[in-house]
Amino acid sequence: MANDKSNKVTIIIIFIIVITALGLRLYGLNKYDLWYDEYCTDGYSFEYHRIRAEWCGVSVPAYFLDCAMKDYHPPFYYLLVYAYSFFFGVGKSLRILSVIFSMLSLGAFYKLSRLFLRRHECLYALFILACNPFHIWYAQEARVYAMAGFFAIVAFYLYMKALKINTLLYWALFSISSVFALYTSPYFSLFLLISGVFLFFKNNQQYARKWIVSMIVILMICFPIIYKYMHQFKNVDNDFFWVPVLSFKTLCITFVVFSLG
Repeated sequence: MANDKSNKVTIIIIFIIVITALGLRLYGLNKYDLWYDEYCTDGYSFEYHRIRAEWCGVSVPAYFLDCAMKDYHPPFYYLLVYAYSFFFGVGKSLRILSVIFSMLSLGAFYKLSRLFLRRHECLYALFILACNPFHIWYAQEARVYAMAGFFAIVAFYLYMKALKINTLLYWALFSISSVFALYTSPYFSLFLLISGVFLFFKNNQQYARKWIVSMIVILMICFPIIYKYMHQFKNVDNDFFWVPVLSFKTLCITFVVFSLG
């Protein structure tokens, strides 16, 4: 009976946190016009491609595919923008896509936190993420970041489950989610590199073979977009001249920005 009461209280608290998070992400969503990067996203909308395809005398899917191949960003987010805009329109409405993935990431984060924390501690963690200014900011921006964060959390959760339960199902789901994450953002590749560190722990060495197989499968599926990764990393390294030289001070400032927004 006590457990039933505790479960009901937990569900109510989670519901309140989720409603609060949704309100924070919807508040002022359309207050500001699209900025430059969001206009780049809008350029992958169905309506934009329909007009451009007519000018070029080709089909809309063919024009989209040509743009996706030339763009150095991974294509999955833009494919979703293309499909979403066909039904729900363009411009500021594209921000709703980020709101959706931001909300989904809260659920994924709660599941992940349950692997490490007690239930009441997970509620605190969920509330912190729900109210985090940085997380809210990218939930209101028509860019890939909310979607990338969602797939990263899901992949991390499935990796932890694979290490804990060690079934073929979880290793397969980890590989699939990692492919989605990599086709969304190249920076997820850093997590895959770090994931190998877990194998140095004595209890995890038995999973080395399955991890290697997973990495090979992921690499084979993502091989067609590796050139995009190289192009984007080169672009950041050469063209983002405003990034300061790494120092202890810049590390502290970065931590503050990522924590407080």
